[in-house]
Amino acid sequence: MNLLLFDEEEVGSPLLRGDDRFIHIQTILKSKEGDTLDAGVVNGKRGIVVLKTIAPDRIEYEFLPGDREEAPLKPLTMIIGCPRPPTARRLVKDLASLGVGRLVFSDTDLNEKSYLQARFWRDGLYEGALREGAMQGKSTQIPPVDRYFSLKKALESLEGGETRLVPDLPGGPKLSDALTGNWPADRKAVAAIGPERGWTDRERDMLADQGFQSVTLGDRVMRTESAALMTAGSILLAML
Repeated sequence: MNLLLFDEEEVGSPLLRGDDRFIHIQTILKSKEGDTLDAGVVNGKRGIVVLKTIAPDRIEYEFLPGDREEAPLKPLTMIIGCPRPPTARRLVKDLASLGVGRLVFSDTDLNEKSYLQARFWRDGLYEGALREGAMQGKSTQIPPVDRYFSLKKALESLEGGETRLVPDLPGGPKLSDALTGNWPADRKAVAAIGPERGWTDRERDMLADQGFQSVTLGDRVMRTESAALMTAGSILLAML
């Protein structure tokens, strides 16, 4: 946790025992009264907190916002065939940490239909994973997350004008080759990552009709999680 993140309405309210931030300050950082820690407001300013009181059941602090504007998220959308909830949690956290601009999880022809209706999504537990990722990445910016119960609906939600890539079967052009050349700061990208069992031919045709270029990540068969992180990392490096 490289940044303490607060909702705007909770700034100034004590951190209570059981709060992940309380536990981090007490057990990991072993902070003392008077210490300062990096902090920020969700999708707002970054600054510091000054720890005023550290008690067994609460931590009181003062938040001092800084003047620097927070760097925006990168103009990258990841469409992902929804995996098992534990995998989805890791993906949400890690992609938020990387600074991906939007996350879209979709049902596909071959993924388990119950995944997108799991408690992780239904009860909003993914929001905690988003915050963990932002705090790990030391950013106040949290990407929006959307769910669609068909790939068609997920594709219809795209703005348009993006570079569209779908890492798929070996034999096509390498992802790195598709990312060469000049990449303007305002260039947007979308990457579509299939579920564990892959895309069907019907879905491949749908993606091609929507302007997605098929690229390869190599000869190895990757899990959805590995393919998503490798793809996102490669595109984000091209955007630097």
